Amino acid sequence: MSFDEKELKNVLEAHCLKYPLMQAEDYVKLLYQNEFAGGHMIPNKAAALQFLKSEYEQMKNTPSQQRYESIGNAIVRADIRCFSYDELSLLLDCFCKTANEHVGTMQSFLEKLDFLYDFLCEREIFDKAMLSRVLTTYKKAGCPSLHHSDVYRNVYKPAYRVISEDLCF
Repeated sequence: MSFDEKELKNVLEAHCLKYPLMQAEDYVKLLYQNEFAGGHMIPNKAAALQFLKSEYEQMKNTPSQQRYESIGNAIVRADIRCFSYDELSLLLDCFCKTANEHVGTMQSFLEKLDFLYDFLCEREIFDKAMLSRVLTTYKKAGCPSLHHSDVYRNVYKPAYRVISEDLCF
């Protein structure tokens, strides 16, 4: 394996406990972010900042989680509600820096998906056949970045940016 299995197992266990209504796509998204961080470049930083500020205004009155949540591989999810409005520009800088510098590999990601399958099957979190279909379909689609499931969005109200843990402030 090209990744730290113990660390990934700990991350998955923590998320199982904290977010018991996670769907299969939420687990895949977690691993995608663990491997590729943001997974995309930011072509227009000014527009990205406006979007972040708009999201912040919409989410600021919803319950926040913790400021930083480790997702392994030296990556964290930074809950935007835990920052002041004036810190959003710096948070976006950290997000952009991470997206531009963090490099994952498809081979490692595919190994993590296999690890995820075993992890979830051992815990009987999802039906094995359903999980196999979901992961096979996802792989055939080229392993795109995913959105959180409707269940996850409605229950947990995620509002974060993925950054390198060494950029936490």
